[in-house]
This record gives sequence, C-alpha cells and structure tokens, in this order.
Amino acid sequence: MLHWQERCFSVIGKGNKERVIFIGARAARALKKYLDSRKDTEKALFVTERSKPRRLSQRSIHLIFKKISILLTSYHG
Repeated sequence: MLHWQERCFSVIGKGNKERVIFIGARAARALKKYLDSRKDTEKALFVTERSKPRRLSQRSIHLIFKKISILLTSYHG
C-alpha cells in the first residue's frame, strides 16, 4: 500500500511481517514516475522488465540494490 501524502509504503518482510518504509520527496517523485510508466496490472512494486511482468524475487531486488550501491560508491569515492 502506497501513501503518497506521508511518503511511505508497506512491504512484507521476513516472517511475513508487514513493515512501513518511509522515503524522501525525491525518491517519491522517482517512484511515482516509475509507476506511471508501467503498463501492467501487477500489484508488486518491483517487477521483471522482460516478457510478462512478474514480481521480482527478494534475491533479484537485493542484487539490483547492491549494483546501485557499488555504482554510487565508486562514483562518489
């Protein structure tokens, strides 16, 4: 569930527990732009880019964020 006014959303984490994630204004704008560009009806926030959109696995999301982290670290380092 996305709450644009409060800039937060819910995720299901380890142990099937729901957690609330807060994001900054810049991230909220980027997220809105991303969601507006999607043409699928998948409920998941992060989906595959190829073929039929499907929910990304936890491992896939972890690897994507790891790559971004490495790029940002090397860019600013």
